[in-house]
Amino acid sequence: MSEPGAVRCLLDVAARRDSDPNVTATPRLDLLGFDVEMQTPDAELTEFLTALYAPMRRDGTAAHVLSLTSSGPIDAPTWAVHLDAVRVIATPARSVAFQYLLWEANRQAIDRTTDRVIVHASAAARDGMAIVLPGPMGAGKSTLVAALVRAGLGYLTDEAVAIDPTTGLVAPYPKYLSLAGVLAHLVPPAPGRVQAFLGGQRLAAPDAIRPGSVAAAAAPRLVVAPRYQPGASTTLEPLRPAAALSALAEHAFHIGRDDQRTLDVLATMVEQSACFRLVSSDVDEATAALIGLLDSHTSSSTATPVAS
Repeated sequence: MSEPGAVRCLLDVAARRDSDPNVTATPRLDLLGFDVEMQTPDAELTEFLTALYAPMRRDGTAAHVLSLTSSGPIDAPTWAVHLDAVRVIATPARSVAFQYLLWEANRQAIDRTTDRVIVHASAAARDGMAIVLPGPMGAGKSTLVAALVRAGLGYLTDEAVAIDPTTGLVAPYPKYLSLAGVLAHLVPPAPGRVQAFLGGQRLAAPDAIRPGSVAAAAAPRLVVAPRYQPGASTTLEPLRPAAALSALAEHAFHIGRDDQRTLDVLATMVEQSACFRLVSSDVDEATAALIGLLDSHTSSSTATPVAS
């Protein structure tokens, strides 16, 4: 879309907000450089979204508007999501529309990031060193990173590990966490009207897991590919560099767009990290194993050679 077209879209959205007293907006949000505010027709829902994205709040006016709207009969409304004035989805199910609102925000954040290499992974940090947990859905990444944060590590991301090619640092993308199972109790109850939008999702801001938990950019020093396996004993095994690179590349975004740069950055990351595969069915055991790895790596990294 051309810049004048984008401006017209934003003016249209602003006019719609001004004409509807029920529309409320979050503050400006910086989602990996995607500069956006979110609008909804429910003040309680907007407040909930503001809390979920609190670490990414910025001052000023956003360049884009992601909106959730309803239209039609009160007893059977149609819910729609728009990015600026372009419709993303229309559905009779408010929970589906809300899921698309969150999904579109995340998709735009990832798709619009061209200056970093991005891997589908969770990450936590301590003392400037990051543990990166790449893997598919269902591998247990969200549960593990929440458990690490609860244990005192800093939160970097539950979704997209964004690596600066120049510095090698993982930039924070501290979006909300989606938790179920053994750590679902860490998620505070959503306000009454918000429940209808969640559709069973349990979403928590990082500060709900541990206040002040968001970490600054950190250097990846441990790469651990987790796998949740019911009934399995907790095991850690070293990964050869080629296997670790494959595990990262398999879950890299945009690898077809810039494959050589992506592979170069990931190869450097592997060279500078200790790499493992983790299999576990017990989150407490898995968390202890990861913290033990971090302790061991910290000790070896900070050992001071004796002068001759």
